[in-house]
Amino acid sequence: MKKKHLLAAGGIFTAAAAAACLLLFTPCVSIDSTERLHELTDRFFRQEVCASTLNLHYTLADPKSRGIDDYPVRLGSLSPESVEEDRLLTENFRAALLDIDRSCLSAKDQFTYDVLDYTLETALEGYTWYYYQEPLSPSLGIQAQLPILLAEYAFYSEQDVTDYLTLLSQTGDYFRSILAFEQEKAARSLFMSDETADAIISQCIYFINDSGHSYLEELFREKLDSLPGLSAKTRKACEQAHQELLKTCMIPAYQELVNGLTALKGSRSKSQGLCSLPNGEAYYSYLVRASTGSDRTVEAISQLLNETRTGYALAVQEMISEQPSLLASMDISIDARDPETILNSLKNQIQNDFPDLPDTSVAVKQVHSSLEEYSSPAFYLTPPIDRVRDNVIYINASDGYQGIDLFTTLAHEGYPGHLYQTVYSYSSCSNPLQSILNIGGYTEGWATYAELYSYSLCGLEPSVAELLSINKAWTLNLYSTMDLGIHYYGWNIMDVYEFLCGYGIENLDTAREIYQAIVEDPANYLKYYVGYLEFDALRQRAEKALGTSFDLKEFHQVLLTLGPAPFSLLEKELDRFIAQKD
Repeated sequence: MKKKHLLAAGGIFTAAAAAACLLLFTPCVSIDSTERLHELTDRFFRQEVCASTLNLHYTLADPKSRGIDDYPVRLGSLSPESVEEDRLLTENFRAALLDIDRSCLSAKDQFTYDVLDYTLETALEGYTWYYYQEPLSPSLGIQAQLPILLAEYAFYSEQDVTDYLTLLSQTGDYFRSILAFEQEKAARSLFMSDETADAIISQCIYFINDSGHSYLEELFREKLDSLPGLSAKTRKACEQAHQELLKTCMIPAYQELVNGLTALKGSRSKSQGLCSLPNGEAYYSYLVRASTGSDRTVEAISQLLNETRTGYALAVQEMISEQPSLLASMDISIDARDPETILNSLKNQIQNDFPDLPDTSVAVKQVHSSLEEYSSPAFYLTPPIDRVRDNVIYINASDGYQGIDLFTTLAHEGYPGHLYQTVYSYSSCSNPLQSILNIGGYTEGWATYAELYSYSLCGLEPSVAELLSINKAWTLNLYSTMDLGIHYYGWNIMDVYEFLCGYGIENLDTAREIYQAIVEDPANYLKYYVGYLEFDALRQRAEKALGTSFDLKEFHQVLLTLGPAPFSLLEKELDRFIAQKD
């Protein structure tokens, strides 16, 4: 837009006239509104990180650097009283946000406003479905994650050791609140199936056994040894306290959970999807929106999955007709390389298509043998926002990842996946708000987008790399389709089996295993695949609008700079960027 030339009456352009003209031709950015928004987002950030000491510790290595000098040490609670308190706080935050004049904010702050509004609105809707949520599951449940979070609880100072021991002392009360929650779920006919309960019980018993928790003692000693300035006397006292707390607090807490879940078995004996629950379809619709960050309805997602699945089939048919030997190439392997070498290779190869990162480091570690059975194949441990250089990726040796699988997994977890996105977001966003937002479709969708992109970097012939990438996307599509089928359309095990038979998977035991995994963690696969599809749709939108002026590196920079957000907001910001380019 060209600026207009302005002349004051009589040819005299006074300061007052200039100010009046600026008010007419520049956006209204109110300092009051801006300050109120920043103050509100700061309060929300503090409230969220201090709600749990685990949240605080994994977000800030040095809370004092953010003005948090005093905080309660707590694991949290699922008691009705604490939940009602949280709901009221959320309502108050949203009321305060809506009281701010959005039109008087800068474009950047309007985006922050919209992201926070989406977060608060989604959270408030979530309270409606409070007893539908499931804090326990074999893979992603609290009982599975807590030992890992405690094992990786870094000791930056002696205060961290004290906080860690205090958290251990609270495991009994924490698990009792979870058990009370599960008892209320059972009373409302919302309890888990016996198959899921049995899996969780077996996991808890494994932890109770010596081999299941002894690694915590081993890692505790290692972390104490790495903490400078700790006297031998203090170290010994801490080790004794740790052993006693494991024995008297944590292990009994897991045993109490075992006893409680065993007593509740039979409340919902049949393993079924969420649609078997009262209003289950409506809850699943909410869960899909909250998990993916997509505004698409379940029906629209189902149609999209069908269309993309058909597209994959047509693409593969065309590729094979042109190159009949291509299918045999899918068994090809790449040279075995250690994880560090692969990560360095990925970091160097992505420079043409992705913006530069600040200096950072990454350590690759093996999941402790006692955690292998219940840990993911690989995971990225998000660093505190004030120690963004300290990145760790864990590999689960029991999954036997190697070759192409290891390469693409490290792309998902490292470059240009989770690690890259996290470090870039932390470095480019001055407001820490988005570092604590849980928009799974953005984070897991981006990592899946990065993983599929990485097939082009692993040294294979382009057609082979493309076929492998399509095969991976197709697999995620199948899992996502089954997720919708089980939880929204009421598929049973035989429905899943018949669906898989259509794609050459004719093992009934495999169908049972997949069915149970999806029942236990509804909408989990959708975060990855729908999130990926949304990123791909944004890319196609930009390519179509910009034509030959489309720059992939620039496109990635726009989305990474915005950080975690629902896709409707990302689309608006992308359109704004496209309009500025025209």
